[in-house]
Amino acid sequence: MDKEGNIVFYNSESWQNRKRKLEEETEFTNAEIERYKEREDEVAKKKTELFNKGRMLKADWDDMMIHAPEVKAEQELANQTQDNIEAEWFNLRQQFIRRTSFKDWM
Repeated sequence: MDKEGNIVFYNSESWQNRKRKLEEETEFTNAEIERYKEREDEVAKKKTELFNKGRMLKADWDDMMIHAPEVKAEQELANQTQDNIEAEWFNLRQQFIRRTSFKDWM
């Protein structure tokens, strides 16, 4: 080969090497894009699931807030009933102690 032929061959080989490197980089970039899209789909799915769960929790919270006054009234009634029962038991205990002289046994 003459000098010009060597230069053309060298340039051709150089361009082929460059082309090969660029193709490898392109494949790598395409793989990265594909992984990114898969991850993006996973994140979107998780975001939707979390949104739906939050919506259900909000609905439950709203239901509880609607029933909160009823529950509070029931709790107050239960506390009052418990206080009445404790007072009644205290009175019965006092009567028992007075009638049986249980203090002497202690």
